[in-house]
Order: sequence, then structure tokens, then C-alpha cells
Amino acid sequence: MSGTIVIKLGGNALEKIEPAFFEQIKDWQNAGKRLVFVHGGGPQIDELLTKLHVDIEKKNGLRVTSREVLDVATMVLAGKINTQMVLKFAAKGFQSIGLNGSDNLLLRVTPVQDKALGYVGTVDRVNANFLNMLLDQGLTPVIAPLGVDANFQLYNVNADIAACHIAGALQAEKLILLTDVPGVFAHQRVIQESVPQMMTDYIDRGIIIGGMIPKVKGAVTAVNRGVKSVHITDKLHLSGTAITKKGGDLNGSIDGKL
Repeated sequence: MSGTIVIKLGGNALEKIEPAFFEQIKDWQNAGKRLVFVHGGGPQIDELLTKLHVDIEKKNGLRVTSREVLDVATMVLAGKINTQMVLKFAAKGFQSIGLNGSDNLLLRVTPVQDKALGYVGTVDRVNANFLNMLLDQGLTPVIAPLGVDANFQLYNVNADIAACHIAGALQAEKLILLTDVPGVFAHQRVIQESVPQMMTDYIDRGIIIGGMIPKVKGAVTAVNRGVKSVHITDKLHLSGTAITKKGGDLNGSIDGKL
């Protein structure tokens, strides 16, 4: 549906929300935009795992999730961070509702192919009707990235990938992946604009690595599913790396604005 903006906040970004962030959100709402938020929580999960003396392991940007790690991720994502975010929005006058992928089976998943990752799911289906119902009531969903399989087992879902599937299901006009870097780097420069095939090629050639891989893969999926533009950036008002069907300058640095 047009007029929808999906915004994903990484765990690091959550700690650095500035007044300008809420001002931009209010401007969008006043312009009639419908907003959906998806949050991560990697640093906070790492912190609790370290306190509990549980090993931290990641593979191609995804967290290896044993049952013990899943329990911790659930506590941090659905418990602590989701509640904190909803309260932050409430304090600024926004009507938000906290959710995770198990609520009304919002995110249906299957296990990823790499079984070594454990309880990590890939999104098969998004309950878009449920989200649209909430949005039609003037509520702003704030979603923790957990999903449920056909046996009602809970799974950890990468927040970037969850946000991309949600944006695709809602046919969002814009998806913003907020992170702690100004965009996607290639050859020591920020890519200003690109197309899905070019970004996939950068991954295949080892130019895009680590935690940026699931972000870019998810962004490519979102664009291919109808999202008009995906922006990977560290500032809500800056375009960062913009991925669209048509693309543009592949070698520029950030200077665009949303």
C-alpha cells in the first residue's frame, strides 16, 4: 500500500535516537504517511550473553542461535527493547503498539538452510492484513524480529531481513535501514545509488562483507518485491545508499536527502 514507510533501527541506533528523529517522524505522519518500525538488538543481546557466559558466534552476519541464545534473544528483543521503544514513542506523543512475530502469527518462518545457525528463521509470510488493520486505526507498530514456524516454534530472525519482508508485504514506498555507518561501502567510498543486481554482484565478489550482507540481501529482496526505494543510512534525513530498480551514480558519496 502506498504511503507506508518502514524503518528498521539497529541495536546501536537505538542508543542514539536524537530529537531530529522524532521531528522527522512527526512530519511524515502529518503528511499522511503510515509508519512501521522494526528494531534489532544485537549489542544488547551480546551484553547479556557475555554476562551469562554464553558463547557468541556469528556467521555471514547472522547470529548462531542455540536454544539458550534464543531464550536470551527473546528476553532482550520482545521484553526489554520492545517495551523501551514503545515507551519512548509514547513519551513523544505517538500512539504505538509493541509486537513480535508471534503476535497473531505476524511473521511465519522456516529454518534457514544452514542448520549450523540453529534457531534462525527466514520469513515465508507476513500477516499484512493484521498490520494494515492496526495502521488503519492510527497505531504505529513497533516490531521485535522473532518468527514462528509451522509447529509454532519461535525463531530468531535477522531484523534487517524482517524489515525488508514487512516492507515488501506492505508494498511500502520507502524502507529505511538505520545503522551505525553512513551507507554501504565499495572501494572505500559510500555507494550513493545502486540497483539490485549490482549490490548482489558486490556480495559475490566479497566487496560487501559481514553484517552488511543480510542488510543488502534484504534490501534487494524488498526492491524486487515492489518497495520503491531502500535506504541504508545512519541518519533518518539522509538518503545514504539508495537501492532502487533504476539506480544511479554507483560511486558517489552521501549528499542526498530523503
